[in-house]
Amino acid sequence: MKAVDVSWEAHRTKVAALQGALTQQAKSQEFIVRSKSSGTHPHSMRHRQGAHKANLSLADFNGILGFDESGGAVWVEPGVSMDTLCRWTLARGFVPLVVPEFKGITVAGAIMGTALETSSFIHGQFNDICLEYELILADGTMIKASASEHSDLFYGVSGSYGTLATLTSVLIRLHPAPTYIEQSYHIVNGLENLPQTLEEACLEQETPLFVEGVVLDANTALVMTGRPAFEQDVQKRENIRRFDAFWRPWYIQHLIGKAKEANTEPEWIPIYDYLFRLDRSAFWMGQFCTSAGPMLRYLTGWEFQSPKLPSKLHASYQRKAPNLCPGPLFRFLTGGLFSSRRLYQALHELPESSFGKTYHVQDFYIPFKKLNDFVQHVATQVGVFPLWICPMRGTETPQLLSPHLLSQPSKYPQPDFVNVGVYGIPTRNDEIPKVTRELEHLAHQLGGRKMLYAYTYTPEDEFWTVYDKAAYQNLRSKYGSDGHFPDIFSKITSRAQRV
Repeated sequence: MKAVDVSWEAHRTKVAALQGALTQQAKSQEFIVRSKSSGTHPHSMRHRQGAHKANLSLADFNGILGFDESGGAVWVEPGVSMDTLCRWTLARGFVPLVVPEFKGITVAGAIMGTALETSSFIHGQFNDICLEYELILADGTMIKASASEHSDLFYGVSGSYGTLATLTSVLIRLHPAPTYIEQSYHIVNGLENLPQTLEEACLEQETPLFVEGVVLDANTALVMTGRPAFEQDVQKRENIRRFDAFWRPWYIQHLIGKAKEANTEPEWIPIYDYLFRLDRSAFWMGQFCTSAGPMLRYLTGWEFQSPKLPSKLHASYQRKAPNLCPGPLFRFLTGGLFSSRRLYQALHELPESSFGKTYHVQDFYIPFKKLNDFVQHVATQVGVFPLWICPMRGTETPQLLSPHLLSQPSKYPQPDFVNVGVYGIPTRNDEIPKVTRELEHLAHQLGGRKMLYAYTYTPEDEFWTVYDKAAYQNLRSKYGSDGHFPDIFSKITSRAQRV
């Protein structure tokens, strides 16, 4: 999407209008301030359907304000999407230190929703590369928050999903952009060897910029490392790989092929293609629309409102297994339909219960030393493949609601956590809410947390044993969100989900 440059004068006009609306709304009822939808999680769908609260929109806050005085950071409004942000910065020779993998994720969504990516083993989450926020409180007061000013709120908004304050602008740290990412491949035979391979990748003498893994099945995984490269570094032009064009193989197809061929030759991926390599097919969720029945429903919305939709989709998948490797003709004819934006647009049209009972889409931050326990459980007891594996540097700052909050000093450069992305349909017969609840509880037992963008089934009493309720309530009281913004537990759950 094309970047929209906005002047500070125009921005201040929008802020003043929002302050006035908040001031008026605060006199009457509890409300939700909705940013431009990132299209990647169910909360916006839930709030569109949950019609009893007033909604104020940030849809106009989608411009780029420009570099700060140092030239090493950029001011943006919260509705700017990741592809817009990166096209703007790359055109000027820079890239953010952490870029979430879906083009449609917004800056506000990445901060409030604790987004991460393959550079997170060095830099932490997206919010950890943010230097300053402009925030509007529930009564319309505007404040600046940073590590040195209102630091409790600066750290507290991470993972708060708009329950503490409203973002109106953000200062994001940048670094010089390479032309390519040189990606190396490490095949892992036996999942018990995954933690060691992942740790070795993070601790390589020439530290890579990016590290990730994908568990392909119960016995095989790949670990990928990425380093900056330029034209003169490309050793084989035939090993340049692009993933952005809709007719090209999905990234997961490429990884499956590398593993099958035991091909560990390095490849050079253009920086923009690398950053959004997982956007097409939304990791690999597009596989569930590759057969006739699901594709017809996806294109037309047929039976989207039917309570029988989950069982009909499951029956369809049993008749014909989802296809992780669709052929060239299929991709050419339908490739434009498989961006994360299009796939999640369909999600937003589903009733809440249908998506939650059909697909398992969850991310769990697991302490590095417990990674094998969690992955083995998912592989043997749940049966969802592939799994996304992303090492993470934890934080010692008071990010109360963030999944990467540490209770002890960081072990960096060793990973503190590993995010395990579990996206798919379990092979076991239990209902997906039951499976999700089981994994939530296991993650808590292992000392981890889940990302709260997804459907949450943790009971409230257990939830507040994981998160510091007193500190969170103190922040809500101090900054005036009580009685105006919903609290975090009610924001991330619904009555139907509380089991």
